[in-house]
Amino acid sequence: MLGAAGGAFWLWWLWVGQSPDLLRNTTMTLSLLPHGCFFAIGVLIAGVARDGATRWRSIVLASLMPVAAIEIAAHAAERTEAVGVTASVTLAELLFFGGVAVLIAASRLQPLLARWIAPGVARTVGLMTYPLYLLHQDAGAVLLGTLAGAGMPPRLAAGLSAAVILTIAWLVALSLEPMLRGLLAAAPAAVSRFRALGRDTRPSASPPVG
Repeated sequence: MLGAAGGAFWLWWLWVGQSPDLLRNTTMTLSLLPHGCFFAIGVLIAGVARDGATRWRSIVLASLMPVAAIEIAAHAAERTEAVGVTASVTLAELLFFGGVAVLIAASRLQPLLARWIAPGVARTVGLMTYPLYLLHQDAGAVLLGTLAGAGMPPRLAAGLSAAVILTIAWLVALSLEPMLRGLLAAAPAAVSRFRALGRDTRPSASPPVG
């Protein structure tokens, strides 16, 4: 359903003239309609990894690939225009499709990669993915636009921006997040006070058990 809703959104976007303002609309963004196809693809890949590929999963996954390609092209154009740089949409899509292929083949790749990549390194890379996800689109775009606007060649600006964001993600995963977790663990009473639920004094609409 989420994939179908995302596909309907992008068909509508194409129909109404590919407005960049629609992509910046807060309501649309919070509804997940522009990005729903990616969440649906992730759910399907998780299903394949857990229970194996089925005809239905394969059909739905294949049908969502063009939707993802449209989303990537639209946001690449909107973002590069916003920061004043040029970018290859084809490269962005190839990176995405390559990533999907790696995820689908992960169960077979992991035993092979385990021979070359130490568990600690794999764990660190895994921990970096979420801060990288949070940082790269906005902070990375601002840094890229600033460097390019200052006259740095686009490829050098992109490479330096990627290096900086990866470094920050590494620091968050290995230093900042564990430090914050330690601070929270050291003050359980304070955290519990804020997290505690208020006493429910209203009668329940559900019949009593038994």
